[in-house]
Amino acid sequence: MTITGTDDDHIHKLFQRDGFIGPIDIISKEEAHDALIEVQNELSRQESGTTSRFKLHLILPTISKIAHNPKLIEAVKAVLNSNDIMLWSSDVNTKQPNSSGFYAPHQDCAYAGLSPSCSVLTAWIALSHPVGEAEGCLQFYPGSHTAKYPHYTDERNDNNNAGDNNLLVMGQYIDKNSMTTMNKPVSIELNGGQATLHSFDCVHASSRNTSNRPRVGLALRYMTNTVRQTKPIREMATWICGSRSEEYFDLEPRLPEDPSRDDIERGRVVQKDGLAREECNYFDRGSSGTAGVFEEVSR
Repeated sequence: MTITGTDDDHIHKLFQRDGFIGPIDIISKEEAHDALIEVQNELSRQESGTTSRFKLHLILPTISKIAHNPKLIEAVKAVLNSNDIMLWSSDVNTKQPNSSGFYAPHQDCAYAGLSPSCSVLTAWIALSHPVGEAEGCLQFYPGSHTAKYPHYTDERNDNNNAGDNNLLVMGQYIDKNSMTTMNKPVSIELNGGQATLHSFDCVHASSRNTSNRPRVGLALRYMTNTVRQTKPIREMATWICGSRSEEYFDLEPRLPEDPSRDDIERGRVVQKDGLAREECNYFDRGSSGTAGVFEEVSR
């Protein structure tokens, strides 16, 4: 059932019960397609052999506009029960047509280092149309946000979640024994421009894309301004609304609606700095880490 109402209390209660909500109408299919084209153009750039699918809200006008979309932000404020919202990061997730890649069951909180993780969520917006079961839409495990589960990155593969086809950066997954304790997953199909919101603690996954169309989604990682990074490196975040605090994060500049070339180049500098910091923390490299893994194009 598509969520179209503006009853914040109802949305908050659904999110607290299940750990996710959706679909939510955010932008039109046409706006989603425009963003998709801009993303594809950016990811096709050949600059030093790599480009990045992370923090594109700092350099692409269509992605920045979605990140600050009033309808989306109202839903985020409602489920997090806060008017003070920041954007920790963003990334684009792609599955090519008839491809073998999948996202194993996992919790976003596992390696991010953000605390309290219950005050962080992911908004996943479909840029391609449609994103149904054939394309490998997101599957959520209701109520799984009330517990923390061990994640593995080895090759035990006891539930077919490990291996080269797992698209998660660390190759992480939750094993079969833990999965058997959860409720059955709920698949949420999206049209282009629709979104789901899920808690950083909610277990979710997605299957292979068996369709003849690419499946592309934008993940936006929102948090309240009470969230801190528990790992050593001070990270960056974008202020969205409410109290403008720099207590726990350095603030990233917002890309103007009609950016100049200089604006975009400044955004690229900030993007590179922000990703280097995130990668040091995510992979527990400390201050000696260098950017690399997050700069690979999603294939």
